[in-house]
Amino acid sequence: KSPEVDEDWPSILWFSLFLAGVIFAAVYYEEFEGMNSVGFIVALSLGLLSGLVFFIRSLTHGKPLLDASLVLYPQFTFATGLIFLAGFHFVGMVSMLAKLLGGVLKMPLADVLSFIAVLVVFVLLSAIMVAVLVRQGFKPVWIVIVALLCIALQSYTFSRFADDFSFNLVLKPAFIGIIGAGSLFIGSLLYAMTAVPPPQVTKVSAMHNVIFGLGCALSSAFFTVHVDLGRVQQVNYLREYTDEGNPLVQQSRSSQQALYIMNGYSPDDAAAAAVAGLQGSIKQQGYFKAITQTYFLVFIVSLLLIALVLLVEFIRTFKKKEQPAPS
Repeated sequence: KSPEVDEDWPSILWFSLFLAGVIFAAVYYEEFEGMNSVGFIVALSLGLLSGLVFFIRSLTHGKPLLDASLVLYPQFTFATGLIFLAGFHFVGMVSMLAKLLGGVLKMPLADVLSFIAVLVVFVLLSAIMVAVLVRQGFKPVWIVIVALLCIALQSYTFSRFADDFSFNLVLKPAFIGIIGAGSLFIGSLLYAMTAVPPPQVTKVSAMHNVIFGLGCALSSAFFTVHVDLGRVQQVNYLREYTDEGNPLVQQSRSSQQALYIMNGYSPDDAAAAAVAGLQGSIKQQGYFKAITQTYFLVFIVSLLLIALVLLVEFIRTFKKKEQPAPS
């Protein structure tokens, strides 16, 4: 009798190093010198090397924590990408909403957290709704497509906001987007289950949870980096049109300076306050533009994913029709 093989517990270490390496690489990219930072190179190299070791052990071990052989099924690999993006979008949307409401609208933190808590409840409700729809016979692929459409609609709406938008304009698209994120979480799991043979279905859930968690972990770092880089670009762009020689800038600054003098400021203090107010307005505008551009990027990615899902489903259906009927 052959000895029983133990679970591959050391793989937890390799996966943890992979996750930590990729997250720290994103942090170093944001805080230091981008890709030239030694910390970025070391963290990313350690993360990718640990991920490779984890993947090889998952393929070769008798009792892997995660069965990496599932990625040998092309449709499952594609479904894994959807699972990753489900986690990526969920945390990214919450993070971006907090930036939009707190950073731009200046809502109190308690109000922002309360609103996000309500959205999380709707995530749970959307997951239950998807489970009911599947039991009624709806195919997971169409649930995934509808979820991506919801995310695309929310992202496009947010990307078109003008700088005088209000909280009331946020409500409807925010709920649509969060329902899409919750539906994509469950829909991507069920879609992945249809991509593997029946004996492998029980292994999908563990892979789904890990990939979803990875998407959640990387999302906040990515959106923070992307918004910060976009903010710097937008501020530099706006400052080109707000130099002291611009008559409109001079008029605006003079108006602000006169207002401060009327409120009891000395001429020097009023001039300094007017300049500080102008610079603050530029930074606020740059921050807002960076957020809306990030939402537009999510909109484009969502449309591309819908097209890919339809293409994969078309190829899958075509191959089934080409298979000879059993005699």
